[in-house]
Amino acid sequence: MEIAKLVKTALEEARMLILGAQILLGFEFRWVFRNGFTALPVHARYLSGVALLLMIITVALLIAPETYHHYVEYNADTGRFHQLISRMAGCSLLPFALSRGVSLFIHRGSNRRPAGRDNCWLLLSQLGLGCWYALPYLRRSRQTGHKEAGGDCP
Repeated sequence: MEIAKLVKTALEEARMLILGAQILLGFEFRWVFRNGFTALPVHARYLSGVALLLMIITVALLIAPETYHHYVEYNADTGRFHQLISRMAGCSLLPFALSRGVSLFIHRGSNRRPAGRDNCWLLLSQLGLGCWYALPYLRRSRQTGHKEAGGDCP
């Protein structure tokens, strides 16, 4: 595939990610202005601030490549820019998953649920991180091992 199509696809995917992240950022801001926010324990309010900060970092990491493309690359589609946008989108998933996990933890603490759901926030964060980072890493290492072996093993 030619580089112009790769860059266009990467930019379109980043725009979709930005939209979702901005919506969740709005929910994080909205949470602070709810009536029950001041009734939360102090640690939960601080954690809400951490979740908000992580979501702001996520949005910044997703917005930065488009600005870079416009002002530094002068809208030129280069392999270097494609690599940059891919890495920035990949890096944005870490604060995103952590923010979601912290938000679920706060929500779990404010709404009393059955004891079996105590650690659902941790499980969901780990699931997200595993799908976004561990599975691609394992796939790459398996493909590299497959190429080095030179056989037809799966």
